[in-house]
Amino acid sequence: MGACPTDAIDLKGGYSGEQVFGAVKGALSQEKQNGNPVTVLFASHRDEALGGLPTELNVSKGNAPVAVATVGGKESARVITAVLPSISAVNIEWIKTLHTAGARDVVLLSHPYDDGVYREDAHWILNRLHSRPALVTKEVHWLETTPGNSKTVLNFLNDLHRSETQAKKSAPVLLPVKERNKLFPSIVSALIGTVLLFGMFALAIPLDIPAGMTSANGSAIRVALDLKGKISVAAIPPGMTLPEGADVEKIFGGEHYPVSIILVVDGETILDETYRPSGVGSNGRISTLEFLPIPSGSHQIEMRLKDDENDYRVVFSDTIVLEKSQVVVFHYDDKSDMVTIR
Repeated sequence: MGACPTDAIDLKGGYSGEQVFGAVKGALSQEKQNGNPVTVLFASHRDEALGGLPTELNVSKGNAPVAVATVGGKESARVITAVLPSISAVNIEWIKTLHTAGARDVVLLSHPYDDGVYREDAHWILNRLHSRPALVTKEVHWLETTPGNSKTVLNFLNDLHRSETQAKKSAPVLLPVKERNKLFPSIVSALIGTVLLFGMFALAIPLDIPAGMTSANGSAIRVALDLKGKISVAAIPPGMTLPEGADVEKIFGGEHYPVSIILVVDGETILDETYRPSGVGSNGRISTLEFLPIPSGSHQIEMRLKDDENDYRVVFSDTIVLEKSQVVVFHYDDKSDMVTIR
C-alpha cells in the first residue's frame, strides 16, 4: 500500500488489490465490447457497511469482487464498483490503466478529509495524487460523502453521466494535504513518550535506589507499562452484514480502554491503580512507571491486569527473592500478555 502506515497494511480477510483490479479490468473489457460508456467507482468497506453506496452498487450482495450496474436515465452509463479496505488502497497507476482501457470516468469515493477518526485514508491517497498531477485529469473525480449518504453518490453519478456535464468536465481541484505533524499528533506524541519512558527507566532506577533502600530495607519493585491499549468496538447494528474481510474497528471506531493493575505481595495489595490513555482525545499510549519499596527477602508476588470489559486476569504469579539493594522491574508486554522481570 505504498506510503501507508504500518497499521493500514495489516488488512484482514486475505485482501489482494491486484485481484480486485483484475476483476475491474475484466468487467471493463466486457462492457466496452458491448459498446457501453463506463464509470469505475472505488469505495471502501466502510462506505458499503454503513450504507454509503446505492443498493445497485453494493458489491457484497452479489458475492463478487465487483458490482456492475446501469446508473442514469436516458444518458446512462455502466458503473463498475470496486470495494477496497480503504480508499488509500487504490494504486494511482490503476487510473492511467483504466483510461487507456476505455473507462470514461474514474470516481474515488472518500469520507470527509476532516473526519478525525478515519482521515488517514484520505490523506494517503490525496498525497499520492498530488505527487502525480499528470494522472489527475478531467476524467478523475474526487467525491467526499458522510457515512450512509448513498443519495449523494447516486445524484453525483446521475449528473456525471449527463451530456452537458461530460462536455464541461475539468480536472478536479484536490484538497491540500495537511502536514503530517498536524494530522498525526498522537503518533508523534507516542514516539516522544516512548523515548522519554525508556529514558525514565535508565535514569530513575539508580537515582531512586538510595532513597528507597532506607525505607524498604534494601529492595524495591518497579512496575512499567508502555502499550497502545485495546479499543472498545461499537456494536454492529442488528441485521447488518459486513463485507468479507472488513475490519470492524476501522468501520465503527470505538474508545480506548484504560488499564488497571493490582499488585499483591504476600497477600497484601500494595498497588491498585488505573491508567488512562494519553492525548486530548484519550487515544494515545498508556505509559507509567511505579516505584514500590518492599523488604528484601522471599516474596510471593501476583500481578493482575484489566484492559478491556472483562474481569482482572493474572499476568504474573511467582515467588521471587529480592536481595538487599536490588530493584526489579516488572514490565508488562501486551503482545505476549506476560510480565518480564529484569
